[in-house]
Amino acid sequence: MKTEKINIGFMFDEILDIFFSNTDIKQFQKIVAEKKANKSKSVSKLTKKEKKQIDFQPNKQTEIQRQIDLLLTFASEKLSANKYLVLIQNLGQYCITIGELDLATSLFEKIINETKKGTNLFILRADAFLNLSVIFRKKAQWEKGFAYARKASDIYKKNNDSKGLSSCFNIIGTIFGEQGNFKKARGHFERSLDLVEKSRDAEFKGKMEINLGIINDILGNYDDAISYFNRALITYNKTSDLKRVSEIRHNIGFMHINTQRPQIALKEFDRSISACMKIGYLPTLGISYLGKSYTFALQKDYNLADAFADKAMQICHRTNDKLSIAEVYKIKGIIQRDRKNYAEAENFLKTSLRINKELGNKLNEAETFYELGVLYKNIGNAPRSKSMFTEALKYFKSLHADKKVKDIKEQISGLAAA
Repeated sequence: MKTEKINIGFMFDEILDIFFSNTDIKQFQKIVAEKKANKSKSVSKLTKKEKKQIDFQPNKQTEIQRQIDLLLTFASEKLSANKYLVLIQNLGQYCITIGELDLATSLFEKIINETKKGTNLFILRADAFLNLSVIFRKKAQWEKGFAYARKASDIYKKNNDSKGLSSCFNIIGTIFGEQGNFKKARGHFERSLDLVEKSRDAEFKGKMEINLGIINDILGNYDDAISYFNRALITYNKTSDLKRVSEIRHNIGFMHINTQRPQIALKEFDRSISACMKIGYLPTLGISYLGKSYTFALQKDYNLADAFADKAMQICHRTNDKLSIAEVYKIKGIIQRDRKNYAEAENFLKTSLRINKELGNKLNEAETFYELGVLYKNIGNAPRSKSMFTEALKYFKSLHADKKVKDIKEQISGLAAA
């Protein structure tokens, strides 16, 4: 390394030159070249529907920012102070829906700054804190997510708002779930549902049912999972809430992957993608592209799997969804491993593992350890394979995921017998 001082005006190649030897740079350039070569391969069997999905392009960020800037100026002269803040709240929620999280953050922070003195605006203030919790959960900044949810819950509790408090338990449960702590996640979801059990607000209860469906799917309780999903689906189909319908369809798709029904899974992912494209709902769109990619990989259609993985990466980078970006790298690693491009597969899987470790997502970390175990087994590196499988086994044992534990133990036994 020549120096550690970086001029921010340097180009990418100059930064490489500062930090790496010529040998290292050539090795890295080879990795990048391999990925470009794979990307240029032809895509097989693209149906008219799949071509439409691949060609979909969301609205440009600069145009969205421009329209909101102009609208806020216009509204500030037309609306009362309270209505102006409600408008900002709705714009913030819209920005979350389309994945513009930084813009949404600035809008909710504006509400918080404007509601410091008005006690009659406590709902707006609490809702802004809650939405910031949602944003930082999506960014995988867990501590900030917890902190804002607690700020919101303090206000809701003080004002006896059980619905708001239920929302706080729900988002805290979601964060625990994404960290892989499913015991705490389920506990918070159940507390959330208890608070609104007698409520006539079926849509609100539907959110809790979706999350309980996800947890039961992960734990292998498929009958309970589909029961929760179907109840929520009935609710949101009645109200034509395409955002929630797309989320449920996506989760049902992954449940069918887990129960080894890939063709049904593809249909569910297509339903999710169709709903997302109608309303421009990028967060679920990205992960449903990923679901299709994984399903095609399981079916050994690697060209289609690669095409949908690249599309998922594009959308997830747009929404800054780091957890899903890590998942894309994992799926791309699986694709290249099954194609016997082992060096490239290792790079993708290690990248996924690094991101998951940085984010503290134990479930995804364990799943990536498992896929690395399979990779090293395939190339005949038994000690390295056993090490990866053992790391995965620790987590799945703690989760009491019996089917996964049995699978990993069989993989390790296979190494011993080889």
